[in-house]
Amino acid sequence: GNLIPHSKLYGKEVLGSEVASMEWACSQGSLEHVIVCGHSNCQVKSILDVLGKSQIQSAPNCRSSPFLSWLTQHGNSTLTRFERYEMDRLQPITFQGISPKELWDAYVDPQCHWTDQDQFSQVNVLQQLQNVSSHGFLKPRLKSGALQLHGMWLDSRQQLPYLFSKEQQRFVQITDNNIDSLL
Repeated sequence: GNLIPHSKLYGKEVLGSEVASMEWACSQGSLEHVIVCGHSNCQVKSILDVLGKSQIQSAPNCRSSPFLSWLTQHGNSTLTRFERYEMDRLQPITFQGISPKELWDAYVDPQCHWTDQDQFSQVNVLQQLQNVSSHGFLKPRLKSGALQLHGMWLDSRQQLPYLFSKEQQRFVQITDNNIDSLL
């Protein structure tokens, strides 16, 4: 999955291989792009709906299931953000960049084209971008422009890729004509 722990979790838990792998790959110096991916028909939203937030946050459930533990530790930020988004889907969602002062907005599905499950997946991609950008080992390269973060989402039904555009504040379908401007 594409759940990346936020840097504020250092010291509170043992971080998984996601962050360690990312740090190692980015420290080699030749990596120019980090891409967080998501896809349509993602089943995480369905699992959360079936279980309910109170059951997911239950300590016994987390201790008995590695999957629920992982989902709870790293997915609650997306769940909380999506619940706020559901209250007013016409408003942008604000995310934090590499510093608390660097904020960016995102409109998720302004044309009401996608299912709730797909919208949740898109919000998750954006939340994970925020989490990735929180890591100190990336900040110097992000600030200098030597490293860029991207959010990609695949409509697996239509086999169409989308890339999040901070300029357009939404996911934009990738075509041969716009790929260079999106990157």
